[in-house]
Amino acid sequence: MFEYLAFARHHAVGAKFVSIILECSTETNLERLVGQDRPEQGKTKLVDVEVLREMRGRAVIHRYGLVSGSGHENGNGEQGACTAEGVSYEWEIDSTGRTALEIADYIAQKIATLRHRASASLTT
Repeated sequence: MFEYLAFARHHAVGAKFVSIILECSTETNLERLVGQDRPEQGKTKLVDVEVLREMRGRAVIHRYGLVSGSGHENGNGEQGACTAEGVSYEWEIDSTGRTALEIADYIAQKIATLRHRASASLTT
């Protein structure tokens, strides 16, 4: 995971590094796994419900390090600083009940807000 951070530090002068963690309920994850609209391409997609349950029970999602009480998506659209050097924001977004397009639009709006704030601070 830190190779992404290293890339942002060395190759994108002035860039913000935003870690985005998408989460959903186990029930939603299971529904998506066996959903009719899930493409049946190749043999690389997880389709075993028991494997998913086991993975969710033991897997830990990488986080760069949130400042206690901030830095994550909290339902109010607020986010804060991250403790890891070079990580500007770390957002946890619950995708339960939302489509992929809705999540993509939401993230695009949040990024646009960051850009607007950055450009506004340059002009003042």
